[in-house]
Amino acid sequence: MKHDVQRKAFTQPERQPVHACRSILRFTCVTLMFVCVAFCASEAGAVPGELTFVEAQFDGVGGVDGLWSTRAVAVSPDGQHVYVTGSDDDAVAAFSRNPTTGELTFVEAEFDGVGGVDGLWGAWGVAVSPDGQHVYVTGASDNAVAAFSRNSSTGELAFVEAQFDGVAGVDGLAEAFYVAVSLDGQHVYVTGYFDHSVAVFSRDGTTGELTFIEAEFDGVGGVDGLLSATSVAVSPDGQHVYVAGCNDSAVAVFSREPALVPAASLMGLALLSLALLGLGVRHRRIC
Repeated sequence: MKHDVQRKAFTQPERQPVHACRSILRFTCVTLMFVCVAFCASEAGAVPGELTFVEAQFDGVGGVDGLWSTRAVAVSPDGQHVYVTGSDDDAVAAFSRNPTTGELTFVEAEFDGVGGVDGLWGAWGVAVSPDGQHVYVTGASDNAVAAFSRNSSTGELAFVEAQFDGVAGVDGLAEAFYVAVSLDGQHVYVTGYFDHSVAVFSRDGTTGELTFIEAEFDGVGGVDGLLSATSVAVSPDGQHVYVAGCNDSAVAVFSREPALVPAASLMGLALLSLALLGLGVRHRRIC
């Protein structure tokens, strides 16, 4: 009997934590159930991908500038900034972006002919390089594409250079409309509305400068579908380039040559292979 009392005295406290844990678990489950019900009720009728208006930024309102006759918009890869072209302002405007709300705050605008900026007359297309280091803007009336370096912290732009149709062998940029950068950052493609073409440039990843490679023209060499070329896009795998031909009511497909491996890299690989081979030979001798 004495042992029974002692056993009860020792076993009773051991059950209390178990009961406490079960109570906490039940409370947690009930709470989660109510949260789920409340969430489902609030989301009832919502369709994935559906849009809800947040705000709008207007030229000349709240200090915003450079948006007169907006044409194109691009978001930086880091999601921090948004760039918009204004064709009648001959400008590209920069905004910072609130990642949570999506709201924009005007940062600055770059204007053609101001502060050494060139190539933005009739600013139309805009694209940000995949590394976020540079922004490219087409000037339809300038028959050009301008390159800017980008401050990833502030979003501000600094003019680098501009490539003009008919200058230094550049071709295919008459009424330059839209621009796209390949995902590997090696090349930039620009459409020429009046040239019925798409121009190809190689890109210096450090400076952002462009070097003309070639241009494809509608009706030349079997090319078709580029009459009044407008938009251009590069596939994510970098294998193909697509160009819209407005007055052809068509989309043209081009295969894309991959970027060449630099000779210095190949030489480095060769030296590394020889070094490893040498280590292998020495290792066998030691054994």
